[in-house]
Amino acid sequence: MAVIIHPVHRKLAQLVQMIIDHGSGELRVSSIEIRFLLPLLMDNLKLVQETDMLKNLALEAQTAGDMEWVQEITMRLDEMEAKFS
Repeated sequence: MAVIIHPVHRKLAQLVQMIIDHGSGELRVSSIEIRFLLPLLMDNLKLVQETDMLKNLALEAQTAGDMEWVQEITMRLDEMEAKFS
């Protein structure tokens, strides 16, 4: 099973790598880093919300016995995953 890493998560990891104090493990965040960090955090929030919404809808569709709807939602999730690089 492959582990999919969204580009937002990769960028967050790169930013943390640049601003972490490797001795103490603390983040050294200036206003410049916050300008880079905030949009990534907002993109991550949107990604998580959209994924959770689709998964909840899929559960509702499955509970309702609407397998066509489940397939439609699953296709949307697959399309989202396909955009990851």
